[in-house]
Formats: sequence, C-alpha cells, structure tokens
Amino acid sequence: MNSGACKLTSGLEGLQLSINQIQTINQIYDNEIALADKISAEEKRDFYMNKLAKSCPLSIPSDAEIEYQTKNGYMQVAYTFSDDNAKYTCRWHTRNLNAMNKTKKACYWVIEKHVMGKGYGKDYHPAGWYVLTGISNNGEPIWTTEVEWRKARNANYNNHATEGQKELLESGHWEYK
Repeated sequence: MNSGACKLTSGLEGLQLSINQIQTINQIYDNEIALADKISAEEKRDFYMNKLAKSCPLSIPSDAEIEYQTKNGYMQVAYTFSDDNAKYTCRWHTRNLNAMNKTKKACYWVIEKHVMGKGYGKDYHPAGWYVLTGISNNGEPIWTTEVEWRKARNANYNNHATEGQKELLESGHWEYK
C-alpha cells in the first residue's frame, strides 16, 4: 500500500482538563466505541476513518489497515499504512489507568515510524524505529529513536525517569482532539 508522503495536521496543543471533564470525555468515547461495536463493518470503517482518524496529528490515508483492540485497562485502535520510505502505526488509546505514565490526557495518539533499511550500495542506511515527539517551527515532524524512547519508558516504569525523560514520554502521547 503506497499512500504518498505523510502530512501533519494542525491543532496539536490543548487545554488542561479537570478530572470531571476527563471522566465525561472517557464516557463519551466509551459510548462512541460501544456504538461502533453495534454497527455494520462499513459503518465502523466510516466511524474510524471519518471521525477518529481525522484527530490524529499525522494524516491517515483512507486505505490504512485498522485494528480495534480491548487491552488490559484501555481500548486501542491502530492504523497501519506505508509510504515509499517507511511504515507508520498510529495508535489511539483511551487513558490507561494501569500505566506508569499517568498522562493528563484523557485519550491520546502514539505515532510510530518504521524505516526499512538498505544493506548495500550508495543509499545504505540501517533500519530504524521512531516515535513522533514533536513538530519543529517549520512544521516538520520530530522523531525520537527507539533507543531513547525505550530508555525513557523503562526508567519511567522503574520510577527512575528524569524530568527530561518524563517530558519526552508526555510529548510522544498526542492529545485526542
């Protein structure tokens, strides 16, 4: 599947929410997902592509593969697609109350990029795995390497994360809009 170059959408910053607002938002999302579970496959795809996917900070093409999962303590919808250079996974989650990363965001996106490597020739480059953690002043995505992301995540799970690592994890969880 080749969807061309990936583009970022706007509106990535939001206001802080109260606990009551977060609970209300989570109930709305739970109701929307429950409703989506009761409708036809075609209606589900329309819901996921025309409502949920449009809130992602990375544009999700209409031919993306969609996988809905109920995890331990949260719900997830994962979109997978490729362009000429990489494979992308955009995962939307409800708030995971079991996670060590107690993000203030009620629901959020985590965007991963897997770059295919080339093992020979003048275009040689290793494979890479990255998480979207920011947008530069000129609108370009800022990708954090797998090594840096996992170090921060593991330190956070073990309650040894620095403020910088905590900020990195928070910046890699994009608020649902």
